[in-house]
Amino acid sequence: MEAQVRLHGRDELIEHVVTTVDPPRAPGASVLLEGDAGVGKTALIEVVAARVGRRRRLLVGHCVGEVAGTLSYLPFVEAFGRLDAAEPDTVDGLVEAYPSLAAFLPRRAVAEGDEGDWSRIVEAVHGGLELLAERQPTLLVVEDIHWADESTRELLTLLFTRGFAGPVSVLASYRSDDLHRRHPLRSSLAVWSRLRVARVEVPPLAEEAMRALVQEADDRLDEDTVADIVGRSGGNAFFAEEMVAAVGTGTSDDLGRLLLRRLDALGEDAQDVVRRAAVVGRRVGHHLLLASTGIDAAHLDRLLREIVDHHILEPTRDGGYIFRHALLAEAVYDDLLPGEIVRHHCACADALRRQPELGTHADLARHAIAAHDTDLAIDSSEAAGRAAGRMGGPAEALRHFENALSLMADDDERVHRLTMEAAAAAIASGRVAVALSRLRAGLRRRDATPRERAELLARLAGALHFSDESTDRVAIVDEALALLPPSEDGEDDLRVDLLTRRIEALWHVGRAEEVLVHAEEIGRRGPPRRAATPAHRDRRHHRQGAFP
Repeated sequence: MEAQVRLHGRDELIEHVVTTVDPPRAPGASVLLEGDAGVGKTALIEVVAARVGRRRRLLVGHCVGEVAGTLSYLPFVEAFGRLDAAEPDTVDGLVEAYPSLAAFLPRRAVAEGDEGDWSRIVEAVHGGLELLAERQPTLLVVEDIHWADESTRELLTLLFTRGFAGPVSVLASYRSDDLHRRHPLRSSLAVWSRLRVARVEVPPLAEEAMRALVQEADDRLDEDTVADIVGRSGGNAFFAEEMVAAVGTGTSDDLGRLLLRRLDALGEDAQDVVRRAAVVGRRVGHHLLLASTGIDAAHLDRLLREIVDHHILEPTRDGGYIFRHALLAEAVYDDLLPGEIVRHHCACADALRRQPELGTHADLARHAIAAHDTDLAIDSSEAAGRAAGRMGGPAEALRHFENALSLMADDDERVHRLTMEAAAAAIASGRVAVALSRLRAGLRRRDATPRERAELLARLAGALHFSDESTDRVAIVDEALALLPPSEDGEDDLRVDLLTRRIEALWHVGRAEEVLVHAEEIGRRGPPRRAATPAHRDRRHHRQGAFP
């Protein structure tokens, strides 16, 4: 919501969105705002939010497009984090009612037993929004959901499905031109359409509105130049503004080249700061930029003033900066040389390693991967996966674990542990086929110990419980049990788990007479010492709706 914008030709569209999300005599509704990059979605949202904000509490979150750097539920973390900074007493009440909301608030501890519980996360967000609406009508804004992590898309689906008893509205935006045939948002949009979530298109501006925009941007332009810009911009407001800024430079009408012309007006040091900022991402924390550039604080401030004055970065309310448009950040990053990319990502990784409070494990993993720092990428990806699991984001946890595994040598002693964690995350996110593939790859390792093979087989038997495969699960469990010496200390937990798996498999194939034998053996050995065996965890995830 930080951009300073001018709107032309959008009055009817603005009025339609405002009356949908903030009707005078109804709780409100959900709206999906779609349009091409640069067409003016963010500008329209800012105007809508300004009008609606006179009556409704605003919660605003953004999705980001950095590969391998997405935090689970990122826009909700941002939205509730901002609320926590502005109204800590209000958030105290929300967390008291819904302890799982603490997962979205870095300064608070998650209640024991709540972390990683997807059902509690959903209930906490939905219930928290309802509680806020009891005090004041609320509008949740989620921008750029074409970049949303899977957990965010699933949470939005649940919010749209359940709806709200109180005056809660949701306004989300996405780039329609980014949705290729296999884009993950497409399936979510199909579900949301069936839920009758309103979809509002932000079309290209009409010629009259484009002419007004161009003339307002520079009233010194002659009629031929105005007509040329209006004709070539195709109704895209951002493209037109960049063409106005490039008048007289001889730049072609390629948008990327137009955007990069803005850098030419900066000094060399300021240009370097912009390039480093693009490596950080579209949203740039001041302290991370300071730590990663190594520039004196006062000198960096002067350079940032120059950059802001040229409308490349804009200050945000949380003390950082944001690129004027995502297309500008993308153009700057894409123009970097390979050596620059590695060097700048390495500087960011070093800064985050020295000062972990400047970012998340996912941020560190993204920079370490791009910097080709294999050991750091593995460690930070593993940590990011566990952090995602604690937040109830198994899909993101799986992606981080898979990243770590892809960087490991086959004989790395960590492969088994991460294979088990990746399989658990895959099962929890409903990707049973992925779990089966990963577990079978682990079983093909020649250096796996007998106990490791037994653990893999136990998890494989559990995963097959949710699969249509006709594989003999009893035989798999028997193979695992044969690998465990019956008298060896410390094996009881795994043995009990395997016996439980065998009971499930026997019952499934109708061999009920053998079930009692194993039930008696489990009774003699007692319950496992761990809080939850893999079998229990698998059933818990299934009850929570993580499976299709």
